[in-house]
Amino acid sequence: MQIMKFKLEDKFYIKEKINLCLGYFDGVHLGHQELIKKANNHIGVFSFEFNNVNLKNKRHLTSLEDKVSLFENLHVEYFFVLSFDEKVKNLSKEEFIVFLKERININKIIVGEDFTFGINKSGNVSTLQKYFTVDVVHLKQINNIKIGSSNIVKLIEEGNIKLANEYLNRFYTITGVVEKGYQEGHKHNFPTANVSLNNYIKPLDGVYACFCLVNNKRYLGMCNVGVHPTINLLKQEILEVNIFSFNEDIYNQKIQIQFVEFIRKEKKFININELYNQLQIDKEKCLQILNSI
Repeated sequence: MQIMKFKLEDKFYIKEKINLCLGYFDGVHLGHQELIKKANNHIGVFSFEFNNVNLKNKRHLTSLEDKVSLFENLHVEYFFVLSFDEKVKNLSKEEFIVFLKERININKIIVGEDFTFGINKSGNVSTLQKYFTVDVVHLKQINNIKIGSSNIVKLIEEGNIKLANEYLNRFYTITGVVEKGYQEGHKHNFPTANVSLNNYIKPLDGVYACFCLVNNKRYLGMCNVGVHPTINLLKQEILEVNIFSFNEDIYNQKIQIQFVEFIRKEKKFININELYNQLQIDKEKCLQILNSI
């Protein structure tokens, strides 16, 4: 896959005819996957990277790096990433269309029926149809609920990971570098790898069954999102994962945590022993869930 990151003023032209999917593609969920399937071949995806200070810290379902990996698996050939700044924000719908025409040899455009573009969302599917051949993909639904990034975010924040995963057509995944923590878990045979949530959508505080990818190998595990209130109460939530049957030093390494199922909410225990007794119960439940997949 060819990745092209550029600014509004950058000049280039792709001569190969491209079937171009337009959108932000946060989550690369089932609806997005339908767009890409509709493109069929010579697939290009056109999206944005937020560089404005106010938008840079916006929480997301997928980082740019995550999108690259997911698009490669979906056989996307070109990934166009426009740096989103004030100039892009203020483009008229006509200016955006000219911008596309001057840079990409578009065979057809594929969008969802609710796609909008241009300043104040002034452009829509009808606008595109005046200038391009357009394939419109109807909104994908499950049980009459729209599969969209905002609905998936809501499910994750409520702890409904199973349904969020169904909409994503994969496990919700957070990628991060392992940081040094208090190492309290080592004393009780529950060592954890601590990972910052960065700008990912934060799941509901609590314990989850998860898979953990370390050096491209998948391990069973359980993770906790929260401030571990029983010991060393934190000011900010972190993600801690206990990787089962694993004892390697992975500090400063990048790992992936795949959320499988919500187990329980985070709570403050009376003492350390009560906490670790509960963690043993949680572990057994996680093993039961993960081994059944």
